[in-house]
Amino acid sequence: MIRLDRDLPEHNLKRGETILTYAYRGEGYSAVWFKGQYYSDFNISFTKWPDGQGCRGEGCAATYVDLGQKAWWAEVKLKSGLHGWVNMDALPFDGVDLLGGLNHSYDCVGPQLEPARRYVSYLRSPR
Repeated sequence: MIRLDRDLPEHNLKRGETILTYAYRGEGYSAVWFKGQYYSDFNISFTKWPDGQGCRGEGCAATYVDLGQKAWWAEVKLKSGLHGWVNMDALPFDGVDLLGGLNHSYDCVGPQLEPARRYVSYLRSPR
């Protein structure tokens, strides 16, 4: 959650109002909600972190007051046809993002995946 430290007239935001953040998109952009509307790609580079890092000088208009909890969920499909959502932060997957390397010490195919089922939010049969 972001709290405005001063008015931000270009977005019709006033000092003391809040912006709820949902997903960081990169390079200062996040999915946010304010004044009853959702914005999927909103520039929040005017915000400083609770420790004071981030924007500097007159460009700063707000401060993070609650960073919330972040989790990376990915939809997976098993060879059996079942599919569901996996909390990627809770499993030893590696090499799954653009910059990741392949971890050959953990094979996520076959019986080794069975213990990971407890991290799957739900599984459903194929349609």
